[in-house]
Amino acid sequence: MTTMRASGLDHNCLEEAALGNTELEVYECCNGYYNNTLGECLPICTKPCENGYCSSPNVCTCNDGFSKIGGVCRPTCRHCSNGICVAPNQCMCMKGFERNNAGLCVSKCNGICLNGICDKYGDCICQNGYFRSNVLANFDGLANVTLCTPNCDKPCQNGQCIGRNLCQCFKGFRSSPSSTFECEPICLADCINGKCILPNYCQCDEGYRMIGDRCSPICDPPCENGVCLGPSKCVCQEGFYNDNRIVHKCLPICHIPCHNGTCVAPNQCACNNGYVSSFNDLDRCVPFCDPQFIEMHNANCIAPNVIQCDDSYTLTANRASKKLSCQKECNPSCINGRCNDDDRCECLDGFVQAINDSSHICIPTCDPPCESGHCVAPNVCKCHEGHETHLEKSNICLPTCNPQVVNCTNGVCTSVNTCECNKGYSLMQDEYMVPIGNKSSQLRCLPSCHYLPSHSKCVAPGMYQCIEGYEKNDGSDYCFPVCEQECYNGSCTAPNVCNCSEGFRKNDNDECQSICESDCDGLGGTCVENKCQCFEGYNNLINDYQCSPTCDQCENGYCIALNVCICFDGYSSNKTGTCEPICNNCSEAAICQEPNKCACFEGWKPSQDKDNKFICIEKLSSARQTHLQYPYIVIIAIVSLAGIFAMVTTAYLRCRKFPDNNFSTGNVSCIINNLVSEELVRNYTFLTDNIEELVFINASMDQLDLTVPLSKIEPWKVLIKNSNMQQIVFPSEMRSSVVKLNNVNIKDIYFNKNNHLQDFRADNTSLTQVPMSVVYLHTLDILWLTHSPISSFSFDLLENSSLSLLYLVANQIESLIISPNVICCKNLEEIFLSGNQLKQLDFAIFALMVSLKSIFIEDNQLNFINATNISVDENECNSKAIKLTKPLEDKFCSWNGLYYNQIKNVSFVIHSQSLNCTDFYATLISIHLARNKIHKIDFSTFSLMNNLNSIDLSNNMLSALISSNDKVPLRLSELFVSNNNISHVFLKTLPSLKALYLHDNNILQLNMSTLPYDIDYLNLINNPLDCEQLPHMNRSVNLPTVGPYTEC
Repeated sequence: MTTMRASGLDHNCLEEAALGNTELEVYECCNGYYNNTLGECLPICTKPCENGYCSSPNVCTCNDGFSKIGGVCRPTCRHCSNGICVAPNQCMCMKGFERNNAGLCVSKCNGICLNGICDKYGDCICQNGYFRSNVLANFDGLANVTLCTPNCDKPCQNGQCIGRNLCQCFKGFRSSPSSTFECEPICLADCINGKCILPNYCQCDEGYRMIGDRCSPICDPPCENGVCLGPSKCVCQEGFYNDNRIVHKCLPICHIPCHNGTCVAPNQCACNNGYVSSFNDLDRCVPFCDPQFIEMHNANCIAPNVIQCDDSYTLTANRASKKLSCQKECNPSCINGRCNDDDRCECLDGFVQAINDSSHICIPTCDPPCESGHCVAPNVCKCHEGHETHLEKSNICLPTCNPQVVNCTNGVCTSVNTCECNKGYSLMQDEYMVPIGNKSSQLRCLPSCHYLPSHSKCVAPGMYQCIEGYEKNDGSDYCFPVCEQECYNGSCTAPNVCNCSEGFRKNDNDECQSICESDCDGLGGTCVENKCQCFEGYNNLINDYQCSPTCDQCENGYCIALNVCICFDGYSSNKTGTCEPICNNCSEAAICQEPNKCACFEGWKPSQDKDNKFICIEKLSSARQTHLQYPYIVIIAIVSLAGIFAMVTTAYLRCRKFPDNNFSTGNVSCIINNLVSEELVRNYTFLTDNIEELVFINASMDQLDLTVPLSKIEPWKVLIKNSNMQQIVFPSEMRSSVVKLNNVNIKDIYFNKNNHLQDFRADNTSLTQVPMSVVYLHTLDILWLTHSPISSFSFDLLENSSLSLLYLVANQIESLIISPNVICCKNLEEIFLSGNQLKQLDFAIFALMVSLKSIFIEDNQLNFINATNISVDENECNSKAIKLTKPLEDKFCSWNGLYYNQIKNVSFVIHSQSLNCTDFYATLISIHLARNKIHKIDFSTFSLMNNLNSIDLSNNMLSALISSNDKVPLRLSELFVSNNNISHVFLKTLPSLKALYLHDNNILQLNMSTLPYDIDYLNLINNPLDCEQLPHMNRSVNLPTVGPYTEC
């Protein structure tokens, strides 16, 4: 049986039919379905299914992408707001909207909107993570476009933001692995020991610098005999080593030690000065004795230029060859001779045997013989005292005239201090020379003039010249005074002194003005031809140039106007206008003869009642008549005595004992107060021998001459205070040891020659200069002047002084003076010049002061200091050097070379007898220059100060402290330079410096190699320096470098 079945079985209905023996199954579509050509039963929908299919009778199912809306399959779209879905997920934007990159319909912008969203107003709003950049849009050529640039949370370093938190690096940079926002520079070469800070630019680390294309380490100072392998780290080359004292210097190694020499290269010795290599052993240095100075016969060289004589020989200086040699010994020893093989003395060349009995003594000979001198060496004459060697003939000694005794210029010195003047000159005292001490001559050859008018001086034989301020008029032989200003209405009577003619007087402008014109016109008269013609009621009885009013009765009064009289004091006007005397103590019987002077009538005599009132009593009949003048004389005598008593009491005299707690028992002080005249002290008769202190207080007078009181008494001290006077005179007889002035207005002080005064002090005076007469104080030990208007000081005043302390503090000194070749202040130890107005200072002023130890010049205005060179060599003498005269050359020299040798060789001993002269600045050990305005210091200024130990330059204006050469003070051990502005230091060449005070400066870096190796103390407090930079202060190193004790 064959069966046929439709594929749409669910929608078929089965019917069976028999066709013969064949069974046939027939299917038919159910209601609501139809059979298609394929025999399939499909549902029937009476209405077409648009955008869908008929899934069951009259049931439409929408295709994918469609959904049924209102019984109709319409396309569906995601996110089709503001648009119309025209196909599945195909949205057509409505008018006013457009599709963006996300397929959304967004408001259409007025312009192009990149990476943004338009709002309903057509404005472009950047999306989250973007920002609006008009500048970038314009740069890209997108005008009128809103460009939303991707936003980065952090700025892109060395790049630009191109997306959300996405940086694009600039050329030459690459992304940093440490941050997405950083672009690091690219260096093609390796940047070892440095940091790449720009494309192909490497910044070297501290301690390195760019050499070629790489960072190489820095060693400063550079490595000597080594290689720099790290900052300030030297590795020695083969054959060299480092002893850790000088880190940059590698020293050579000599396996065999260099005795008396220095290892200068690996296994190579250089002998010290005075030593040479041995002929037998080149590595051994043996002493050398220079044959130029030493003869080696019969001797061994045991040290440089030191020989040891063989037995029976002695060391001798050969005068002829000027060499040391070993000569055979004779007994007695030969003097200026040599011992021959026969043990006899043979004289050296230029010497002869003295006498037969002294055959061992040889004396020098001079040919030709010495005249006025004696032979001290072969053909060398030494002149007798008062003589000097002839310039051309050395054997002749000529007599000399000491300039301090007689100046023989314009004359010939015929014998010692005896001058024969040239023709036209006479030996006399020069009245125009003002002597200072013993410097100026007392006598000299002065020209003679037969005629010499007043105010002139003879300048040549028969020729004179007017002195300063005077001149000759044409055709006149007289010298007339000169006035710079024209002397109208007067005459020039002295230089710049105009005396007015009669009838004229000086006005406020120092001009001669008519007396008549000023005192006559309109004042009782009129001036006619410089004479005053008086009006009625006036007269010119006083003088011809003024008129005075007249009064009919004006005795004992002043006539101040026409008939107007004012009585004198002690008088009063009576009813008649007459001025009568006034007496308060006269009885009725007495008359008032003068103010407070009573007198009796004739026949009466003066007396006093019980109330001490003046009365007159009648004389006895037997008595003779007494005239009025007798009581008048008595009254005058009484009044005169009272006046004298008042004057004496004005000068208050008081002598008292000092309290025991101030002075020893018995010391008496005599105080004189308010002295205005020496007449008031009655020739000082009140003084007693036990007075030990004489005091003047509130004295006011032109001159205080202490000759009388100090010849009567011997006080140990004289004190003058709170006084006003022109001059004070101290006598030579004065035995006082101390003189003090305090708060005294004084112009001059004059000391006569004195050998007792030791201490002179003047504080708060009006002195404008140190008194010139201090040259006469031969025993003065202290000179003390302070708070006075002294503007300059000359050390010439102290040339022959025994002064040990000079104290000139808080004055107005602007200059210090000393004459060339003056040896001053042989005992002066300390100089105090603080608080003055010095701006410049030449230390050469102090060079010849043989005892000076300390100089204090603090709180001045110093901005420049120097020390002028002192030359004893003609070839070295120039305009910038002080040339010493021949006598001073023999007394002074520099020991600098000896001290230098001692520093180089500690065993070297300086013997004063090795140099027959005194060292410059011989004893100076400290200089104090604090609180000045010094901005630069040159250590060569102090190079000849061989014993200088300390310099104080604190509180100045120094910015650098540099010692650039070997001209330095060799023994300077302490240097105080605090409170400056120092930023650079180089003191390597100061060989003895032990302590350096640098606190309160501006030091940022300090290389210890710029300081002396042996420095012990360093003060760096209050500087911007990081002390950890100093090798010996770096605490991170287990074994720090040895260095000075440092406060930092």
